[in-house]
Amino acid sequence: MSKTKLSTQATKVYDTLLELNWSEPYLTLEHIQAATGLGRSKLLPKLAELIGGGKVLHGHEDVQGEVLVTYTPKVKGVAYGYPLDYYKNYTEWMENKLCNM
Repeated sequence: MSKTKLSTQATKVYDTLLELNWSEPYLTLEHIQAATGLGRSKLLPKLAELIGGGKVLHGHEDVQGEVLVTYTPKVKGVAYGYPLDYYKNYTEWMENKLCNM
């Protein structure tokens, strides 16, 4: 089975998701747009690429009685809502970045 190569922009979006996920377990499209500066028309295809490549978990979550559409980066196949519970610190978490920016 060959791995799909992600575009440079998709890897940058993934790395941004990692940064955001450290302190926010429920990443919505609005969070990601604000952090990347990308509009929906440019961002949605990159998120679809990441979801299709198995790098992002996407779905509906019940958050305090409100259903949100969320995007969570996967690290080694696992989507962590609270990375601090599994990683020593932010630096160790960010070692999972896909590209060197």
